[in-house]
Formats: sequence, structure tokens, C-alpha cells
Amino acid sequence: MYFKIRTQTPRRRGRSTHAVEVPAGQVYANITAVLASPGALPSSIIKVTTFLTEGDDGTDCVHQARAKYLGEHRPASTAVFVSRLVDQSWKTEIDAVAPLP
Repeated sequence: MYFKIRTQTPRRRGRSTHAVEVPAGQVYANITAVLASPGALPSSIIKVTTFLTEGDDGTDCVHQARAKYLGEHRPASTAVFVSRLVDQSWKTEIDAVAPLP
């Protein structure tokens, strides 16, 4: 059985943060926390899809957040650049797929 996690830019007091650095780090922190609930580790992630609205400016921030939370683990990965996400203030949305322990 596989577990799919989709999380996007966090909201603070009803407003999302606008810089990519904070959302990317928080999104990976959310994924790590959700995986920990059933006892899974970030190293169990088998696929990541990242949706970005910031173009090339956001990729370095996402790579840094990914390295911080996934370390040397390199699951299959796809980056999709979009003109906007469902909420226009969101900058990053990440899907992660991992098998349940």
C-alpha cells in the first residue's frame, strides 16, 4: 500500500508566505511529519512531484530544502513549472509518494 502526501505553501494567520525559501522548507517539514505518523522515514519516499510558480528563482530553494530533509536520498523526481496554483498566493506545492511500513 502506498501513501501519497500533497502539501503546499503554509499559511500563517490566513495568509501564505510569499518567498519560496520558507514554503519549500515547511512543505518538506510537513511531509516528514506526515510520514513519521505511521512510522515511515523520508528515505522511504519513492517519487516526488514539485509544482513551482517562481520559475528558475525557486529551484535553488527547493533543492536546498530537499537536501535538508531528504539528505542523500534521491527518489524519482519531476518538477513542473506552472503559471499559478489553486490559490494564487501559493508558490510551491509538492506531492510525495511512499510505501506504508
